[in-house]
Amino acid sequence: MKLKHIFKIFLIANLVFIYSCDSKKADKTNFIDNSDVVFIELNNGKTEIIRKNYEDGFVFDNWNAYNIANAQLLRMENDEFKISKNRIIYLKKFVNNLSETIPSWLHSSEVEKEIKDVEREFSVLIDELNESTQQIRTNCKELNKEFKDLRKDINERVEDYTNS
Repeated sequence: MKLKHIFKIFLIANLVFIYSCDSKKADKTNFIDNSDVVFIELNNGKTEIIRKNYEDGFVFDNWNAYNIANAQLLRMENDEFKISKNRIIYLKKFVNNLSETIPSWLHSSEVEKEIKDVEREFSVLIDELNESTQQIRTNCKELNKEFKDLRKDINERVEDYTNS
């Protein structure tokens, strides 16, 4: 009798295990079918999952500084650069952390150069925060221009991985 119970428990545990494995495969298949999700196979065997945003850029699970800076700068542009000084100051911790928090697989000389350009323009914006509204808007436009270049280089880097 005891052996029968052990066999039933073993059988149920195996069925649960098999079902859970199939469930994970189905979830991955759902991701693969989603055109807004990109899988990147890295050289170290890991898989990065990134999502496309509504502006044809990307959202990275492990690069929050970029995600927030990107979203805020897109919002700034949509608001025609009418932005409060507090929102600019809020960006500081994210822009200043771009180079320190970039995922290693995204590193390239082009991306690093663009990050430095973004940091330089942001520094000018912060230094001239007490200037006229017109000057602040001009600086915001320059920052946005540099960030667009960064976005473009990142998109190219992602394309390099997805096309290889």
